[in-house]
Amino acid sequence: MDNSSKSSNMKLNKNVELLLGDYKKAVIKLSIPNMIAMLIQTLYNLVDAVWVAGLGPSSLAGMGLFFPIYMIVISIATGIAVGTSSAIARR
Repeated sequence: MDNSSKSSNMKLNKNVELLLGDYKKAVIKLSIPNMIAMLIQTLYNLVDAVWVAGLGPSSLAGMGLFFPIYMIVISIATGIAVGTSSAIARR
């Protein structure tokens, strides 16, 4: 058996272990990229708020008014993306 087939078998075994192994480890392993993305998005929003605060209190108030609407749109888009990717993966 050559090295390329050994490495592909090892990758396959890791993927099967992820699906059939301990669910706690799988949830943690799969959630880490999402947590990193959420941290980056939070930092982006914080920097954005600091910058807008420099424009004045009315600008910051406008941003505060729009933020919940923005989060609702992002939540809907994320839900559609997750559902679509799950449906595609099952085909």
